[in-house]
Amino acid sequence: MIMREAVYKKFDNNPNLQDVLRTTFGKEIIEYTYWGDRLFGIDQKQRVGCSVLGKLSMEYRDLKLL
Repeated sequence: MIMREAVYKKFDNNPNLQDVLRTTFGKEIIEYTYWGDRLFGIDQKQRVGCSVLGKLSMEYRDLKLL
């Protein structure tokens, strides 16, 4: 999946973001969007969507930062 590779590289290349991600252990990450994206995020107004970016961020955290 192209988006998985992009999210992984974002964290791989930024130790500061990795540090922030470590602080979320045990918590769900939800990617809210104000423009209504229901695939990569959750529509902030209607509170519906898949939050793929949030799930991929948690996946990276759980696989690479443990």
